[in-house]
Amino acid sequence: MIAERNSRKISVGLIVRSLRMGGAERYVVSLAKHLEPSQFHPVIVCLEHVRDGAEWLANTDVPVHAAGIKSGNSVTSFWKIARILKPLKLDIVHSQNWGTLVETAIARRLAGVPHHVHVEHGTVLGARSLQNMRGRARALAMRCTVALADSCVAVASATRDRIVECTGIRSHRIRVIPNGVEDPMVHGLTCRDDVRRRLGVSPESIVVGTVARLAPVKNLSMLIEGAHRLAHRLPELQILIVGDGPERQRLVDAASKGDAAKAIHFVGAQFDVERWLSAMDVYVNCSLSEGRSLSIMEAMAAGLPTIVTDVGDNALLVGEGEAGIVIPSGDTNALMGAIEEMQDARRRATLGRKARHMFEKYYDIRRMVRAYEALYRELCDVARPLRRATLVSNLNIL
Repeated sequence: MIAERNSRKISVGLIVRSLRMGGAERYVVSLAKHLEPSQFHPVIVCLEHVRDGAEWLANTDVPVHAAGIKSGNSVTSFWKIARILKPLKLDIVHSQNWGTLVETAIARRLAGVPHHVHVEHGTVLGARSLQNMRGRARALAMRCTVALADSCVAVASATRDRIVECTGIRSHRIRVIPNGVEDPMVHGLTCRDDVRRRLGVSPESIVVGTVARLAPVKNLSMLIEGAHRLAHRLPELQILIVGDGPERQRLVDAASKGDAAKAIHFVGAQFDVERWLSAMDVYVNCSLSEGRSLSIMEAMAAGLPTIVTDVGDNALLVGEGEAGIVIPSGDTNALMGAIEEMQDARRRATLGRKARHMFEKYYDIRRMVRAYEALYRELCDVARPLRRATLVSNLNIL
């Protein structure tokens, strides 16, 4: 069996809810694109629909399948997913976050897929309180279901700690594989002036930007409030918000009702993120919760100084202030002070150089991909039949 597996490519099914423009989805696409093609065959399976993120896969031969199921668990959804997985003859399924865990754990057994890797990217269980009945039920379900997987991975140490807190799973059973990002410099960052002209931003303006899903956890209200309060003190300040999501209309309304209304630009979700990063002078992450932010790493790869809230692994990413300014989460005054500090061009240049150096040393996507390749090989080199274990009998391994 081992010889047979080593003689062919390892087939990996990367499971996502849908290919919307989000961090976990970008991670899946990047992993699929960078796995060694002579050794691995990646397939992306969307539990719901493909959506617009499929454009990330243009000019690749990575197949995408969609089960078309609705949110929530049902017996029929498990069978729908299994019917997609079985003919693919996968060696491994690789699920992302709570939203795909239960479905993948059951469907892969129905389809006879030998191995299961589960990865948590950030807000475990959707930051649901464990004090109510629904939250406790989800935590128990996650504990039981992770027990059926071959490997549980966290993208950051903070995420691992959150899994332990939520489920009681022992930390030594959770492998940490840090996220990595592609180098935007390979595409060239020569479009700064073009993007600024498109926005109507002068060359002298200081553009503070962010790339984020417009959701409550990203707390972009704080950035908008800070911009309004700084409008008279920093007349050259411009805010660039790249992304879309459920909070967009509320944020647009908030941006339009203040002194900085004409200086706040919403450009929606964009595939060519590197172009928009090139127009920025400073990158901001205002999140209330993070794992290991892909967007912060992309900004650092582009040589941008950063302002980040002290959540998840944010402070660790920027070297505890070596490549950016770390502020308390939810502190608008601290954000305003950091933006004012970033008006110094020499300060920005120094932090930007350090950010780029840290990316090259620690955050290149090749490190992340090699770690997953090693994990996949490790699983497929273990010759064992598909376990027909029950939830109860697996609890003793936690």
